[in-house]
Amino acid sequence: MLRALVIAVALLACAVPAPGKTRGLARQCRLACGSAIDGCTAGGKRRGVCRRTVLKRCRREGITVCIPAATHLVATTGTDALTCGAPESPCRTMQFVVDQLVPTGGAGTLKVAQGTYDDLHTCPAGTAPNQSVVCILNKQITMVGGFVPPNWDVPSTDPTATIIDGHANGRGVRIARTEHTAPMASLDLSGFTIQNGLAQGSSTGDITLTYAFGGGLYSEHAALTLRDLVFRNNQVVGGSTPQPEGGRGAGGGLAMNNADWSGSTATASLQSITFESNTAHGGSGGDHGGYALGGGMFTYWATVTGDQLTFDGNTAVGGPTQGDGAGSVDKSDALGGALSIEKFSTVTLQHVQATNNGATGGAAPNGEAGAAYGGALYAEGATLSVTDAVISGNFAHGGDGKNTTITGSLANGGGLFTVSSTLTLDRAIVVANDAQAGNGTVNGGACGGGGIAITLGSGPGVNAPFTLRNCVIADNLAAIGSGTFVGGGGGGVFVQASTGTIDHATIANNRLGGDHLLGGGVVVVPIPGWQTSATISNSILANHTSASFDPSAYFDAALYVPQGASATIDDVLFANNRHDSNAGISGGWNPPPGTITLNGVHTAVGAGFVSPGSPTEDYHLAAGSPAIDQATSSVTVDADGHPRPVGPAPDLGAYEYTP
Repeated sequence: MLRALVIAVALLACAVPAPGKTRGLARQCRLACGSAIDGCTAGGKRRGVCRRTVLKRCRREGITVCIPAATHLVATTGTDALTCGAPESPCRTMQFVVDQLVPTGGAGTLKVAQGTYDDLHTCPAGTAPNQSVVCILNKQITMVGGFVPPNWDVPSTDPTATIIDGHANGRGVRIARTEHTAPMASLDLSGFTIQNGLAQGSSTGDITLTYAFGGGLYSEHAALTLRDLVFRNNQVVGGSTPQPEGGRGAGGGLAMNNADWSGSTATASLQSITFESNTAHGGSGGDHGGYALGGGMFTYWATVTGDQLTFDGNTAVGGPTQGDGAGSVDKSDALGGALSIEKFSTVTLQHVQATNNGATGGAAPNGEAGAAYGGALYAEGATLSVTDAVISGNFAHGGDGKNTTITGSLANGGGLFTVSSTLTLDRAIVVANDAQAGNGTVNGGACGGGGIAITLGSGPGVNAPFTLRNCVIADNLAAIGSGTFVGGGGGGVFVQASTGTIDHATIANNRLGGDHLLGGGVVVVPIPGWQTSATISNSILANHTSASFDPSAYFDAALYVPQGASATIDDVLFANNRHDSNAGISGGWNPPPGTITLNGVHTAVGAGFVSPGSPTEDYHLAAGSPAIDQATSSVTVDADGHPRPVGPAPDLGAYEYTP
């Protein structure tokens, strides 16, 4: 399985300001802070104390401690001049305002008229290409788009009317705090479309040059507040190089990270953001291709809250190689077609729609091909909470390769994949995703979790439980590639070396693409030295009819728990499955099962769904369903947010029946 991914963002060199610049800020503070010091002494404090306190804050937080932020107007019809920025004489470019009209370490507000802004400017921080339409270093900037002069008071609500366009020659926006002694950096951005941005890694040099981050917007050590934005057709491409590892590409639309010198995580607040058709590509390498992380968005060491986020048609593609693909633990993997959440990040999202995104591992015709983890969402060493989500039509496809070992061409988590991460998924619809392993001339790829895959959550040094509540997990597919069979399973959910709960879930109509795969609905797989258990309660497992290679083999059971793992079943309806579970089944084709505790098992010919399967995928309960009034839980709402219970007792599954 994956090793802990260590992204070397701490090594990605931002230009460090010369000591003279730091001294220059201190001098500006001494010149500008007289009024602030006077205000402090007027409150009764001694002047010496006030002077030290105010100047220290100014050096740490920036000149805005003493000089209020000014507002500057920008329009495509304007002219850049030191006197620009008023209604009768707007500036032409946002960069001019940031560079010339906002003081060093200071703050400014830009009101930007509708139109397209595509002038690229040198940004003396980060890797090639070091150009962007807007570059912000060590300043606190607010930018609001959508104004229609002469009305500079109320902007349009259409984010597509004001466009930042990189024309595939540079990033849209770059913001950074360049060192821990530099003034704070922040960006409050609303009412823009950022499109056609490009971050391209170099073909030579170390990882600070071959890695690339943030094609649309790249934020490093900075606080972000983003509202009413569209990220469209941006791309990040790791450098293709003859060196052993291809460059990594992270965050086609948006990338944010915070290295450990900052002493705290970077923060971001996202509201009403669309990520559409952005891509992350790993570069080719002599031994193995580079990782691709987060076609839409990437975080590292960040605390993120998000509401009303849409991810559609974003892709992550691992870099190819003509080498053996296995010179190290790393391969040319794709991690999160829509969103990749990396180490030390805490991400809390609500009202999320992730559709038609994909992760594809890099090809290795002469060696071990790259894996695909998380067609839509990927989290590693992080905390992820998602409420009110639709995760549909996404794919994780392993790359094709030779595959002389069993670790090539893997595909896990068609919709969502987590490794060593605490996961809470509540009121989520996870439907019609697929994890399709790649093909191998020797071994085929293994697969796990057509809908959701969870791994390495409970073991040495790791305590990262999972909770799936009020979820519909249906019509997903886990399938192997061609070549010698390796293994896998979990048409709906794949749990490996992890512990957690599945409560009020509807798990139905999931499929296995391979007659030796395990667990049509849920498989719970152990790893020696790790704890592996799942508690499934108040749920429905139905319509899992994928046929195993022999009618007497229970590999295809709706719930499969091999020896070494455990599962507890509390009030669960099994309906219309080829086999319900492998509890108590041993002998013949069937190895001894794990520990399966059955409490309150219900069985029926059918679950009584309104309209299951394609094209409607409606898993609400119909009148007369055997799931009605059969649960024993304290959960007070269902997947739609409607109250539970409606009748004398709650209903099994994700939805509460309402007459």
